[in-house]
Amino acid sequence: MTHDSANPPSGGSKTIVGSHEPASFDKLDFREPHEAKLPDEEQDGLDRDGNWKLFDHDFLTGRSVWVMEDGNRTHWRTDYPVENLVRQNEFSRNTTAGNAFGEWTKVASIPLNLAHSENLVRAHSEGDDRYVKRWLNDGDNRAWRSFEGHL
Repeated sequence: MTHDSANPPSGGSKTIVGSHEPASFDKLDFREPHEAKLPDEEQDGLDRDGNWKLFDHDFLTGRSVWVMEDGNRTHWRTDYPVENLVRQNEFSRNTTAGNAFGEWTKVASIPLNLAHSENLVRAHSEGDDRYVKRWLNDGDNRAWRSFEGHL
């Protein structure tokens, strides 16, 4: 998982409290607002990761938004699953091993939140190809490469 704690929550699908499955119409419990009861703080039925409470989860993308309250401050964390992308990149590297670079050869697939946090989007927009190439050639970033070779 990658974490993006700078972005506020938005979007996603809803779940039934205490369930990891998306809500279906027949499982929804409709109540008037004045009939709604909040669960006890200790038995809140929320998924947790330490002090983090699950705020939203999108089953299509796997994106999870977490919230933690610390005194007068509220902290947000967004997790993005990247395991499938890493496997796809590895598969692509293996199937294209030994191929020569060509015009329009895809060399990497990078999660958008990582591309922003690593300043790759800015560098690309400003034409700083040296920064992008240095980042892509760094062995620590190999998981995002879909084509072997030095750029």
